[in-house]
Amino acid sequence: AHPSCIEQFPAGLENGEPFDRYCDRNALAALAKVCLRGATNIGSYASDRRVSFQIIHAAAATGRDILGVAPRYTDAQKKSLRKIISAAWVVVKDSYEEIWDSRTGVNLAPMMLQGVSDLPYLDFSGMFIAALFIESS
Repeated sequence: AHPSCIEQFPAGLENGEPFDRYCDRNALAALAKVCLRGATNIGSYASDRRVSFQIIHAAAATGRDILGVAPRYTDAQKKSLRKIISAAWVVVKDSYEEIWDSRTGVNLAPMMLQGVSDLPYLDFSGMFIAALFIESS
């Protein structure tokens, strides 16, 4: 358990919610706030290129149904984030082996990046993407 969640956990929750669900929901709410910040500068590379990262909730960016807590992106943010996810797919496709579902033979990687699943037994709506950006010189 997270110490901050224990401190905030309401004594005798009226709805009988288990602590682990309370803790998970709070963690997801905090992560959703990080997603809404956009790109965060983390320094420079080769002294003249700005380096930043961004956490993206894939399903929220692509407009999919979401189970749980997620950021509420504006339409403009969604459009921008979909471009980032598309670029991420090119990198993943060129850099890594495909991830095949053993039951269907379907490549799971695109679904994971988009936070969606066409398969009833898989739910990727909670997937997050960490994108690293290095400013071109």
